[in-house]
This record gives sequence, structure tokens and C-alpha cells, in this order.
Amino acid sequence: MTVVRHFALLVILLAAAVGTAIAQSTPKQGTATEKSSLKSDRAKQPDLSHETVEKVPPTADKPSANLTDTHVANNSEDIETQRKLVEFTKWLAIVGGLQFLALIVQAIVFWRTLHQVKAQANLMRVHADHLENLVVASKANAEAARNNAIATKDSASALINSERAWVMAEIEGDRGKWADGKVHIVEGSGTSGDSTGTWIILSCKNEGNSPGWIYEKRSIFEVVSSLNPVPDFDSVPIIFEGREPIGTGKGIPHTTNLHQLAIAQGHANSKDVMVIYGIVKYQDIFKQSRTTTFGYRITTGAEGYTLERLREYAAYNENT
Repeated sequence: MTVVRHFALLVILLAAAVGTAIAQSTPKQGTATEKSSLKSDRAKQPDLSHETVEKVPPTADKPSANLTDTHVANNSEDIETQRKLVEFTKWLAIVGGLQFLALIVQAIVFWRTLHQVKAQANLMRVHADHLENLVVASKANAEAARNNAIATKDSASALINSERAWVMAEIEGDRGKWADGKVHIVEGSGTSGDSTGTWIILSCKNEGNSPGWIYEKRSIFEVVSSLNPVPDFDSVPIIFEGREPIGTGKGIPHTTNLHQLAIAQGHANSKDVMVIYGIVKYQDIFKQSRTTTFGYRITTGAEGYTLERLREYAAYNENT
């Protein structure tokens, strides 16, 4: 392609050089005519340096001879002018041919350039399609990798959950205080107001396949007019804080009991509800902090007071 362009440029420069040369060799008719006129004027002027020569009257044939010489000279100049015009026309034709050839070369160059541009456009389109396919494949791979990661995480979580400690918390009556093991309510009054008390046991049992360590227990006894579906466990008083191991029954007991005298403010009337709830925090062998919550309602009947789990509220029955 570069060679063709150089050839086209060479043709254009050659045509310009030939045109310049022709322009310089164009016949100047005005100059020839002027020279002819000057010669005629000089012929007409008398030679003053020979005034003493005797003037001989012209013969009858001399004017005819002078006229013939002038006519011949004029014809020669016309022939020379015509020859130069023919030569000029020939060079003009050559220049036109060279210019036409240059146009053809330029057309070929343009066509080949256009063909290459189209080829490049097709190649870029193919490349764009390929990139689009790569993007789609990358998205599919990323989605597959994400799904694999989720599946791997789920598998790891399932394995951990199958081997970790699962601590459950329950409330029951204190048999050390009452032989029947039931819940007994004691009401009192004093300078600080009315109060209601009961002796209970917070029992924690490990239902998992590995031991754990209980580091905090919270519990509260309340007399309320309505139950909060989502209690604030952080505001519940701490009744145990430390490092209590809980095993699987092989060497280390899988159950721990905490005896407690729970006291609530006020006395319960027919519209009030007596509840005991709380949270237990522990750590498993994978060094993950876990929690278990509990909640009970104390009801009264013909056989006395009984404990009922608050099963209708998820916040009081959660394990993490």
C-alpha cells in the first residue's frame, strides 16, 4: 500500500513538472509581432547618413519583391507558432493522461484502503462478540463460584452444627425448698412496697456432641399487665458470670443447675401475668459465641401454680 501511494505521488509531481515546462515554452505572439513591427519601422526610416547619395527613383519591380519577403517572413512565423501550439497541445494531452493515471492509482489506493477498513471492522466485530461471550462466561463462572462458596459454607455450617454444643435452658421448681417440686408463690409487703417471690432452678443441658463453656446467665421475674413479644435481654439482671464447663455426659456433666430466689415487684391480680425469662450465653469448641433464650408464664389452677413455656413467642425460644 505504501509503494502504491508513493507511485501516485510521483505521477502527480511528474505531471506538475511537465505542466511547468510547457508553460515556460508557450509562444509569445505579442513579442513576435512587436519585433516585426520594429523591423518594418526601421525599413521605412530613411538612412540620414547617406543624404548626399543621389536618390534613384524605384523601379517598378522592387516594391513587389519587398512585399513578397515580408509575406514569406510572416508565413514562417505563423508556421513556427502553429508548430509550437501543436507541441503544447501534445504535452497538454500527456499531462492529462498522467493526471488520469494518477486518479486511477488514487482510486485503487482508496478502494484497497476501504477494503482494509471493512476487514478491520469485521475483525473488531468478531472481537467484540468474543469479548461479549467471555463476559457472559465470566458471569456464569462467578455465579457458579458464588454458589459453590455458598454450598461450601452451608456444608461447613452443617458439619459444625452437627458437632458443636447445643445448650438448652429450662426453669423448674426448686425441690430443695418444696418436696413436691412445684412452683410456690410467696407474697410480701414492706417499706419498699409489695413484692412476690418464688424459688426456682435454672437448668442448662447440653444436647450437642461436644462440650461448651457457659460464661453468662441472665434471668428476671416480673409481674406485668401485658407481655412484650420482643424483650430486651441486655437489660435483664446477670445472675451468673464466669466460666462454667458443660460436657456431653462423658466425664463432664451435661447439666448445670442454678438455684435462685426470684423476686418481682408488686402483687399479681386477675389481669396481670407472672413471667420468668432470660438468656444463657456460652462458647463452643469452635470458639463461637452462642446463646439460648427461655421464657415461662406462671399460671394458677386447682392444683396450684404451674410453669408454662412461652411457645407462642419466638424471642423466648431461640438458639444460635
